[in-house]
Amino acid sequence: MQTVDQAAVSLNAGTGYSPSELVKLERDAVDGSPEAALSLGRSYALNNGPSDEALHWLSIAVENGSKDAMYDLGVYLALRSDPLYKERAKYWLKRVIREGSPDDQANAKTHLEYIDEGKR
Repeated sequence: MQTVDQAAVSLNAGTGYSPSELVKLERDAVDGSPEAALSLGRSYALNNGPSDEALHWLSIAVENGSKDAMYDLGVYLALRSDPLYKERAKYWLKRVIREGSPDDQANAKTHLEYIDEGKR
């Protein structure tokens, strides 16, 4: 049988946050914080790859106004095997090229080339 601490660790292994930090970040993200949603999305992606949880929180970060999340969302969608995800990745990467930082714009162009050449 797991102890309470072990259960909390396994429950939150996908983020690296403590249970109380996770609850606060989720509430902040749902209340409109782009930073909180981006932190959650990146944490899930770092620990679990382009998981549904990562995409969920990155999508919320974009909805909350994060331009950084647009780039991350495009990249992680491109890593999924479903062709529809790849098409959606192109949408976000093209938006990054129009609206993102110069570094993100350059990186988005490279990712688009990979997708178009079938490398991703």
